[in-house]
Parts: sequence; C-alpha cells; structure tokens
Amino acid sequence: MLRIFLLLFLVSSGTGLTISAPLHAGETPMSSSELQVRIDVAGRQRMLSQRMVRTACNAQLDVNRERNITLLLTSKFLFDSTLKELRNGGGPEKFQPETDPKTLAIISEIEEIWDVFKGRITEAKKGNLERYSDFSALSEMSMHLLKTSNALVENLDDRYSALASQNNPDLGRMINISGRQRMLIQKAGKEACLAQLADTHHEMAPHLEQLQKTITMFEKSAFGLAFSSRELGLPAPPTVEIETENFNHWQEWSNLVPLFESLNTEKLSELELHELSNSVEFFLNALDRTVQEYARL
Repeated sequence: MLRIFLLLFLVSSGTGLTISAPLHAGETPMSSSELQVRIDVAGRQRMLSQRMVRTACNAQLDVNRERNITLLLTSKFLFDSTLKELRNGGGPEKFQPETDPKTLAIISEIEEIWDVFKGRITEAKKGNLERYSDFSALSEMSMHLLKTSNALVENLDDRYSALASQNNPDLGRMINISGRQRMLIQKAGKEACLAQLADTHHEMAPHLEQLQKTITMFEKSAFGLAFSSRELGLPAPPTVEIETENFNHWQEWSNLVPLFESLNTEKLSELELHELSNSVEFFLNALDRTVQEYARL
C-alpha cells in the first residue's frame, strides 16, 4: 500500500519517472561507460576478421612476410581472448560477465564460426594455403565472421542508446561508426591483396567490385565523422581534438585511395605492395586511437 501511495504521489506532483525495460532472470544491469568500451572492443573484432585474411594474403605474396605473420598470429590471439572476455568478463577492460540473453545468443553465433575460422588461420600460418582459391574461400568465411561480429556491435549500440537516452544517445553510434573505419581499411587492404593474388581478370573482378564499395563506405563515413551526417546518424564531433583527428583521417584516406584504384588498370608493383601493407597498418593505429578517445568520453 505504501508503494502504491508513493507512486501516486510522484505522478500527481509531476515528478518524472523513467521506467526501464525489465531485466531477465539472472541479468545484471550494465553501466553506459562499460557499454561504450564494449562497443569499441566488439567493433575491433570486425577489424580483426579482415586483418587476419589481409595479413595471410600478404604473407603469401611475400610482402613483409615476417611482419604480416606476426600480425596474423597476434590478431588470432586477440580475437580469441576478446571473444571470451565479451562473454565471461575480465580482461584488460575488467568487463563483468555478459548476462543479456540476446547478446549472448549473438556471441554464440560468433563462436560457432570462429571455431572453424581459427583452424583455417592456423593452416594459413603453416603455409598450407597456397592457391588463390584457398584465400578466396578464407575471405568468404571472414565475411560471415564480420557479419555476426557487426551484429554484436549493433546490439551493444542499441543497448547504449536505450540506457543513455537522457545523456548522450549519439555517442554509441559515433563509437560504432568510428570503429568500423578500422575494419574498412583492413577490408580494403584484403580485397586489394586478393585481386593481386588472383590468376585471371575473372577472379580479380569481384574483389575490385568489393574494393570500390569499401572505398565508398569509408569515404562516406570519414566525411560524416569529420563534418556530421544525418544519413549515418552522426552529429558534429564531440571535442575539438576528435574533430581535428577525424579531418586528418579524411585527408589521409584521400592520399591512399589512388593506390587502391590503380588496381583497376594493372597489378601493383612490389614496391607499391609494401607501401600499401605499411600504410594500412599505420592508418589503423591512428584510427584506433580516435575510437578509444570516443570510448573514454
């Protein structure tokens, strides 16, 4: 009776009430700050799915072979350990265990694909993938891993928006899109490498088509992050520092695009392949720093 009286009093006095969605049995509420970091970390998984194929492909072409093998193994370990942390908690970010049923279901989907994919990555490291068809199949599998990993990011983004509706509901979206740029630069590098590895123009064609789509998406996102975009749901950058970095990323990308697009006319030289491999990793590090700045807000 006291609780009913208190509720009637609050309503009649005009006090605002925020009624959260009911928690499922065993579900633990998560803070907006932890969700911000989870969006960043889960978004990094998208990048790793493409980076593993890109580095394996470059190693096969003998482009910075030792460096790319190291990046391949590092990426495999990071994806595996992060996936466990997103489910069970812990890790450098000291996550609490995940309890949301929908999120856990998506993680289970990722785990099923990953169990097969990581075996193929081990084969690539051993040099057992040699033909273009081997790497094309590996790329197809990476796209399934990317799709499910992206579903996890979107799920966390939605949860953040629902929780932070009275604070900064756009921040989760900004972390999501900024983090996606890391994936797109790796995906562009992957498609360029597969086009280079292809034996015929017929084999090259689908990779060049995907490369162009990736270029277009990166450019649209880079412009939106730098200047805002209603289409992408991106407001103006939240700080002067992030605004400056996003503008620099947009300019840096413009310098890199001609190297990708030159594949439309002829394959890259050995020097160009090394330049592209180094540029993709250098750009990734710069993009990663910006995503982390968003996540710390």
